[in-house]
Amino acid sequence: MGISFTDKLISSLKPKNSKYYKREGRGFAVQVLPSGCKTFMYIYTLAGKRKHLNLGIYPATSLAIARKKFMDAAILVAEGKDPQVQVNLPEPVMPVIAENQEKELTVSILAEMYLEWSKQNHSPSWYNTNRMSLFNDVIPVWGDRLITTIRRRDAIALIEKVAIRAPGQARNVLKAARSMFDYALQREYIDASPFIKISKAVPSVRPKDRERILSDDEVNKHG
Repeated sequence: MGISFTDKLISSLKPKNSKYYKREGRGFAVQVLPSGCKTFMYIYTLAGKRKHLNLGIYPATSLAIARKKFMDAAILVAEGKDPQVQVNLPEPVMPVIAENQEKELTVSILAEMYLEWSKQNHSPSWYNTNRMSLFNDVIPVWGDRLITTIRRRDAIALIEKVAIRAPGQARNVLKAARSMFDYALQREYIDASPFIKISKAVPSVRPKDRERILSDDEVNKHG
């Protein structure tokens, strides 16, 4: 008999050097990334092709909700329908952290959630800038920390360290991290963002005069 997922079991899954899956059976699985991000998946075969359906990131998506999504999708597959293209499926909702689970939300997991949202709501170039900034300069430093433990002094120290090496990159890191924590704030995962008015505390990340965006009138004068 296969395993049965529980919150305790899922919480105990540790990241490895590469992505792996923990399977319950009948295609219901948890994907674990090296970053520690855990995603519920439905792995199924339809018309001879192996497919993967993302059911939501844990713990933003609870085990109960993921199991319900899995069961609904499995019914469609049994009917010969692809759950990834069914127009009558409910639209995905913004993730909501289950009660008492926000305390388990690490910076790595938040980054995965935020980047999934960024990919859908930002331009490809800005999404790629966000991803590079977070994976190069934020996750290596804070990845395992709970988002509720990040303080303003931590944010200042992080940006100052990057600014010493590359002020331009520090501006990108500031924008990406500030946007990510704003995402968390809007969803009430945190009570306040540690990145508010950081540019005043780290003057070197302020855009230089030549980098200032010109107004339409100024553009016309220079035209």
